[in-house]
Amino acid sequence: MTWGAAEFPAQHVQRLRSLSRARKSWSLGFVSNVEAGPDGRRAGALAWAGLGNCYYWIDREAGAAGILCAQLLPFGDPGALAVLSSFERAVYAGGAA
Repeated sequence: MTWGAAEFPAQHVQRLRSLSRARKSWSLGFVSNVEAGPDGRRAGALAWAGLGNCYYWIDREAGAAGILCAQLLPFGDPGALAVLSSFERAVYAGGAA
């Protein structure tokens, strides 16, 4: 499957919105959570995502971080997002301060 530059944003707008369940802002190199996320990430945590459903976050306040690399298209695949959500909840349930 290939996308033209103009087609990609329109095709995946709902998936991109699903990544934004908590208010976010931008820093020089990351997306920054303005408020706590539903799976444990605290306000001030930094994150990024890549086209192949690669995600990482750094939560300095909680002493937690995670990386999930799936190499799966399309970006924002519902299965990949479900795994990310479960993974994040497990990290915070496992003792992140």
